[in-house]
Amino acid sequence: MGSQQKDDSLASSGEYKEVFVGPLAAKREAIALCIMIAIIIAFMMFRFSMVKGDKSDDIIKGYQRTDRILEDQDPLLYRSLRGVVGEITDLREDEEQWPSVEFLKNDSIPPFANDFLPLMLKGYRWTMHKTDGWVDYYGVNYEKAKSAKADGEPPPATFILRIIEMQAGDHPHPHAGSDKDANMKYSAQVWMLPETVEYPTGNVRDKGWKWIVSANDSNVIAEEPGQ
Repeated sequence: MGSQQKDDSLASSGEYKEVFVGPLAAKREAIALCIMIAIIIAFMMFRFSMVKGDKSDDIIKGYQRTDRILEDQDPLLYRSLRGVVGEITDLREDEEQWPSVEFLKNDSIPPFANDFLPLMLKGYRWTMHKTDGWVDYYGVNYEKAKSAKADGEPPPATFILRIIEMQAGDHPHPHAGSDKDANMKYSAQVWMLPETVEYPTGNVRDKGWKWIVSANDSNVIAEEPGQ
């Protein structure tokens, strides 16, 4: 009781005072802290992307491009093509033949089955072009090409998913991996041309097509004939 009277007397005499920090000041401090953290994270991400970009630039050849050049919904199509390689090669092993586009579509494998694709990608039509040594799945969007031409917009890109059977005697170059590597059975790549064209014959590289590689890859080294 005596202590309480002493505190009251100090307060009344003006020797000390209590200061209350309002919630607004605390909120401002929290916002400022969040902004600083966001700036630090953004800076770290920028530095990381620069390092990754430098590494990709070191391995990119004249006929290669990273997936950073893809626009609109094309990155999704690119990832779908890369993601389906394992299923296609498994089917090749099981059935002893390359699976047809119709089979992949009926098996609900995107992008051949386009039920769950964005509207901009539903217009792609896929055909298979195969030999004993490799297979090409060629996708072209004539439907969007017509509307783009009418609206004065750039045409949609054309894609090829190429899967090479490395142990086959005759297969196209360039490709990832070495012909001398007995442990590598398949090599896959995605080629893209920012135009709407028919399926190419001959070397796609000589016709302006670009081999798209992931910017996160650090080992996409192309092997030329004779290496």
